[in-house]
Amino acid sequence: MDKKEYLLKYHNLIIKIEKKKRFLKILEETSFSKSIFVNDEINKLIEKSIIIKKEILNYIKNLDEDLQSVLIYRYIEYLTWNEIATKLFISIRTVYRWHKKALNLLEIPI
Repeated sequence: MDKKEYLLKYHNLIIKIEKKKRFLKILEETSFSKSIFVNDEINKLIEKSIIIKKEILNYIKNLDEDLQSVLIYRYIEYLTWNEIATKLFISIRTVYRWHKKALNLLEIPI
């Protein structure tokens, strides 16, 4: 697993949680017993996402503030490159450059 894949783990969990929540709504209308099981799965995924988010934030805390911002916006808030550039008042090219630099400096024991 490379650094990008690791950083995307949080977002992927959030997607799984949202899918499970949609499934849960359907189940609640048809089968209460199965909905309890799915609700437990959702809670476990939420706990796991919180842990991964904390890990990611811990790993990036040693980077300078600009590089941290790019990684947080991209991998925690899952913004597009254009949205990140707008939020930081920089060009997209600078976002790409800072992102590359942040990944190179990031130390994740993978």
